[in-house]
Amino acid sequence: MQEYSQREAVVATRKSVEPQEKAAFLTQSFAYILGLVLDLALLCLAVNVVFTLARDLLKNRWQILFEVRTYLEIYAIAYFVLPSLLLVQVNEIQSWNFGTSTLLLSKAISLFFAGVVVILCSLGKMGRRPLSLDFRPSLFSARIGFVLLGVIVLYSAVVLLSTSAKLVSISNDRIASAEMYLDIADAFQLKKVQFLLLAAATIVFWRWRNPIVFLAVVPLLALELLSGGRTTTFFVIVFVYLNLVAKYHKVWAAKIAVVLVILLVFTTANRLQYQGVVEGRDLLQAFTLTSLGEFIQTYMTLPYLLETGTVSSSPILQMVAVSLAGLLPGSLRATLDGSFLSPGSEIAAMIGRGYGLAFNSITESLYYFGILGIILAPIVMVLLARLVESTSRRSGFSGFVFLVLFIVYLRLLFREGVFTYILSVPFVYTVYFVPLYLLVHIKASRRRISRQFGPTVGSPGLGLTGGSHPN
Repeated sequence: MQEYSQREAVVATRKSVEPQEKAAFLTQSFAYILGLVLDLALLCLAVNVVFTLARDLLKNRWQILFEVRTYLEIYAIAYFVLPSLLLVQVNEIQSWNFGTSTLLLSKAISLFFAGVVVILCSLGKMGRRPLSLDFRPSLFSARIGFVLLGVIVLYSAVVLLSTSAKLVSISNDRIASAEMYLDIADAFQLKKVQFLLLAAATIVFWRWRNPIVFLAVVPLLALELLSGGRTTTFFVIVFVYLNLVAKYHKVWAAKIAVVLVILLVFTTANRLQYQGVVEGRDLLQAFTLTSLGEFIQTYMTLPYLLETGTVSSSPILQMVAVSLAGLLPGSLRATLDGSFLSPGSEIAAMIGRGYGLAFNSITESLYYFGILGIILAPIVMVLLARLVESTSRRSGFSGFVFLVLFIVYLRLLFREGVFTYILSVPFVYTVYFVPLYLLVHIKASRRRISRQFGPTVGSPGLGLTGGSHPN
């Protein structure tokens, strides 16, 4: 009788466990299939972008590099699609321990965001208006630009000589070097200096068509390289490359690819040597994760927000404060940061992994505005790009300068966030670009006055300037 009762208990237990096991099996199977579908969709999106850009490169050649949609699509794939495809592996290797539902939701949101960007870029006439390069800055503008360039080079050299010894003394400590460089850049306003230097160098370059003028960036690059950084170097290389492409109408795709591969291998190997390869980890795996570290570590704040539900307590106020903080002096910005941390700094402090975790467009949108932000952000992003591109292509040389600068800094739109970027653009435009715009156009205004009222002092008609060149 006792054996019969035990047998009944076992049967009853099996009957109660079997539905649970079946439900768990079905849930795991559904999650696995959904993950495969999302990965396949992400892969198809990436392949579509690659083939589209390759086709346009063969068709439009160098003009494609001055189409903002080219960079929107590339950054969408790099910052959202690639990390999504590697998300499961990164979650396991780096011990993030996010749940399956969080990983799937991260992939789905990334697919939606990147897909909307790519689709909107393919609509309308974005990037289809040829870039006109029938311009040449006036001699007057070029001379002012040359003087400005000389002042900036002298200033950069003084900063380099006065701070390089400190950077060299701590060069073995990469984190300390990076922090010191940020302090130096903030104290001497090097970001603003870099912006003015590039714009002035462009004016001088397009007047006399001599690439040697871009050597003016060496002091600024040397200062950053001493600290082990590469952000400024990236910006400057892209900027100079775009100007050379516009002048010579050549892409140099093979040469650029070789240079990029060499830089990638050496910088990644250097970081692996500095960090040390984790024992037991496959070297290829470590190399892949390290080389894509910029995109992966930027992306991992998305599943973290989804997992923890972290949002901004005062989104509008924090967003405005963070956007304007970069334009303020260091002491005032430090006071402001005490009340309104940037989202990336706030999340990095919460995670506590010992290094910064930057936001991206998706994370920023989710942090400030939730699902509504994720829906609006890609639309706003593409509309901003369309506005800048269409305006720049109709504004002659000054429009070209602004277009190149916008392309160079477009990465920050993905790296820091759409709404933060948009709020800072009007101030940057007003403070830096308007004076350059006036500088470029002032000679033309003087010419019209001369034609209406006769020669003026210093005009070619009086023979006091040694002649002049047309715009």
